Amino acid sequence: MNRNTMLAFFVWAIDVDALSLPVEKCWEMFQRDAWGIYRNYTDPSDEQLYCPNLVGKNPIDVMTDYTLCYAKMWVISGIRNYGKYDELIKNYKL
Repeated sequence: MNRNTMLAFFVWAIDVDALSLPVEKCWEMFQRDAWGIYRNYTDPSDEQLYCPNLVGKNPIDVMTDYTLCYAKMWVISGIRNYGKYDELIKNYKL
Protein backbone atom coordinates (compact mmCIF):
# COMPACT_ATOMS: atom_id res chain seq x y z
CA MET A 1 0.00 0.00 0.00
CA ASN A 2 1.47 3.35 -1.00
CA ARG A 3 1.15 6.66 0.83
CA ASN A 4 -1.81 7.91 -1.24
CA THR A 5 -3.75 4.69 -0.77
CA MET A 6 -3.15 4.82 2.96
CA LEU A 7 -4.36 8.44 3.05
CA ALA A 8 -7.43 7.51 0.99
CA PHE A 9 -8.11 4.61 3.35
CA PHE A 10 -8.01 6.96 6.37
CA VAL A 11 -10.24 9.52 4.65
CA TRP A 12 -12.70 6.83 3.57
CA ALA A 13 -12.82 5.40 7.13
CA ILE A 14 -13.60 8.86 8.49
CA ASP A 15 -16.30 9.44 5.86
CA VAL A 16 -18.08 6.13 6.46
CA ASP A 17 -17.62 6.30 10.23
CA ALA A 18 -15.65 3.06 10.35
CA LEU A 19 -12.90 4.16 12.73
CA SER A 20 -14.13 1.88 15.50
CA LEU A 21 -13.91 -1.26 13.34
CA PRO A 22 -10.85 -3.53 13.18
CA VAL A 23 -8.42 -2.60 10.42
CA GLU A 24 -8.94 -5.91 8.58
CA LYS A 25 -12.71 -5.36 8.45
CA CYS A 26 -12.23 -1.76 7.28
CA TRP A 27 -9.85 -2.85 4.55
CA GLU A 28 -12.35 -5.46 3.32
CA MET A 29 -15.04 -2.78 3.18
CA PHE A 30 -12.68 -0.37 1.38
CA GLN A 31 -11.89 -3.03 -1.22
CA ARG A 32 -15.59 -3.84 -1.66
CA ASP A 33 -16.34 -0.15 -2.27
CA ALA A 34 -13.39 0.05 -4.66
CA TRP A 35 -14.73 -2.81 -6.76
CA GLY A 36 -18.21 -1.26 -6.71
CA ILE A 37 -16.94 2.05 -8.07
CA TYR A 38 -14.69 0.30 -10.58
CA ARG A 39 -17.54 -1.84 -11.95
CA ASN A 40 -19.81 1.17 -12.47
CA TYR A 41 -17.48 2.96 -14.87
CA THR A 42 -16.36 0.81 -17.76
CA ASP A 43 -16.80 3.14 -20.73
CA PRO A 44 -13.43 4.59 -21.86
CA SER A 45 -15.19 7.60 -23.40
CA ASP A 46 -16.80 8.45 -20.05
CA GLU A 47 -13.96 10.44 -18.46
CA GLN A 48 -14.35 10.98 -14.75
CA LEU A 49 -13.13 14.05 -12.89
CA TYR A 50 -11.28 11.94 -10.36
CA CYS A 51 -9.71 9.41 -12.71
CA PRO A 52 -9.31 10.33 -16.38
CA ASN A 53 -7.86 6.91 -17.34
CA LEU A 54 -10.26 4.71 -15.43
CA VAL A 55 -10.64 1.66 -17.66
CA GLY A 56 -7.97 -0.95 -17.08
CA LYS A 57 -6.77 0.60 -13.84
CA ASN A 58 -6.48 -1.28 -10.55
CA PRO A 59 -9.70 -0.86 -8.47
CA ILE A 60 -7.71 0.22 -5.41
CA ASP A 61 -5.98 2.94 -7.46
CA VAL A 62 -9.38 4.07 -8.76
CA MET A 63 -10.72 4.21 -5.19
CA THR A 64 -7.64 6.17 -4.09
CA ASP A 65 -8.13 8.75 -6.84
CA TYR A 66 -11.87 8.91 -6.23
CA THR A 67 -11.59 9.37 -2.47
CA LEU A 68 -8.77 11.90 -2.53
CA CYS A 69 -10.17 13.92 -5.42
CA TYR A 70 -13.46 14.49 -3.64
CA ALA A 71 -11.79 14.98 -0.25
CA LYS A 72 -9.57 17.64 -1.81
CA MET A 73 -12.59 19.49 -3.22
CA TRP A 74 -14.36 19.31 0.16
CA VAL A 75 -11.31 20.54 2.09
CA ILE A 76 -10.56 23.39 -0.30
CA SER A 77 -14.19 24.52 -0.34
CA GLY A 78 -14.44 24.33 3.45
CA ILE A 79 -17.21 21.71 3.46
CA ARG A 80 -15.16 19.17 5.43
CA ASN A 81 -11.90 18.91 7.22
CA TYR A 82 -9.81 15.92 8.09
CA GLY A 83 -7.64 17.48 10.77
CA LYS A 84 -3.97 16.75 10.35
CA TYR A 85 -4.59 15.17 6.93
CA ASP A 86 -5.89 18.40 5.35
CA GLU A 87 -2.52 19.54 4.00
CA LEU A 88 -1.72 16.12 2.52
CA ILE A 89 -5.14 16.07 0.88
CA LYS A 90 -4.71 19.58 -0.55
CA ASN A 91 -1.37 18.57 -2.07
CA TYR A 92 -2.74 15.42 -3.74
CA LYS A 93 -2.42 15.40 -7.52
CA LEU A 94 -3.90 12.91 -9.95
